[in-house]
Amino acid sequence: MWTNKGNFIENLARLPMWVDRPASLTLFDGKQRYGFWQEIFESGKSPTRHKAMPSGLDIMQMIKA
Repeated sequence: MWTNKGNFIENLARLPMWVDRPASLTLFDGKQRYGFWQEIFESGKSPTRHKAMPSGLDIMQMIKA
């Protein structure tokens, strides 16, 4: 279980939306509400339809090493 959690956190940190700093500043400008992040993690797009990730999060892929 701890290995899966560690893999998930590492993979989450490597997502392009965190790595591309200029894009993240324009997409995530200011403090966002829960629904904003829920939309991004489910669909990969922000509520304003900006593409943040290729697709939503797949938990099984996120826990792989």
